[in-house]
Amino acid sequence: SGGVAHNKMLAKLASARNKPNKQTIVSWRAVGEMMASLPMRSIKGLGGKFGEQVEALLATHLGSHGTGGDVAMHPGSGRGSASEGGFMASTLQSLPHKVISCRFDAKTATWLTRVGRGEDTDAVTPNVRDGIKSINA
Repeated sequence: SGGVAHNKMLAKLASARNKPNKQTIVSWRAVGEMMASLPMRSIKGLGGKFGEQVEALLATHLGSHGTGGDVAMHPGSGRGSASEGGFMASTLQSLPHKVISCRFDAKTATWLTRVGRGEDTDAVTPNVRDGIKSINA
C-alpha cells in the first residue's frame, strides 16, 4: 500500500487507508475531507499522554464555547486511541493558536496548528544505504 500527497504526514496517513495493495492519492482539495474522517490520535505524535493532553484541551475549549454537540468525534468512548474513539483530526482547526499557546510551548503550539490544517514540514529522507527493496516488472 502507498500514499501520495503533498507532504510526508498526509502520504503516510493515506497509505494506511486502503490496505492491502492499493494506492491512495490525497489532492490539495481532499485534505479537509481526509482530516475530517481521520481520528486525531492516528497522527504521529498525538498518541499517548500528549494526545490525551490535546484531547483535554479540545474538550475544555469546545465545551466552554457551547459547541459540544457539533464536535466531530470518532465513535467510541470519546478518548483514547483511534480505535477507542476521540476527536477527529479536523477538530484541531477549531482551536485558536492563542489557546494552544497558553497550554503548550511555542514550538508545540505551532506544530499543532499546522497539523490541524494537514501541513507538515518534515522532509522525506530516503534510506539510500539499504538499497532497492523491491522491483516490479
